[in-house]
Amino acid sequence: MNVQTQVTRDMQGSPEALFAFATSPSGLAETIRPVGPIPGVASATVLGDGPMGAGTLRKVILTDKSTLDEEVLVLTAPSNHTYRVTGFSGFFGLLVRSARAEWRFEPSALGTTITWHYSFELTSPAVALLAIPLVKLAMNKLMANTLKNIAARAPTLAE
Repeated sequence: MNVQTQVTRDMQGSPEALFAFATSPSGLAETIRPVGPIPGVASATVLGDGPMGAGTLRKVILTDKSTLDEEVLVLTAPSNHTYRVTGFSGFFGLLVRSARAEWRFEPSALGTTITWHYSFELTSPAVALLAIPLVKLAMNKLMANTLKNIAARAPTLAE
């Protein structure tokens, strides 16, 4: 069973500058803050050598000390960042087996529209009563807050 959520925000700044910031390990840690039972990102580390691209792996440590693994599926600057999340530890790992996320950056009259979509594969149908509200409310709020934090940071990003 999958549970999905999505947020969209129009903000100042070019797709190039916002994409570079939002997909960087430091950008993740700076903008993805905890909301309720959903932890934020404390750090993200790219594993291996070379530039980030399709096939790149990242280890993410969350603010509650739990971890997850990300595999970049698509990294097409400045328009698309798609990744698979596995290896959830902590409480979320009891509910979610894996996830797929996609960030889209599109030019707009204001500068850029960012759309962030998540699809979570639940560990079993039995956890749906807990997982659905957690994703639809808390995770959605975390995602909206993240885009708000990126928008607040946008004026300071180099073009």
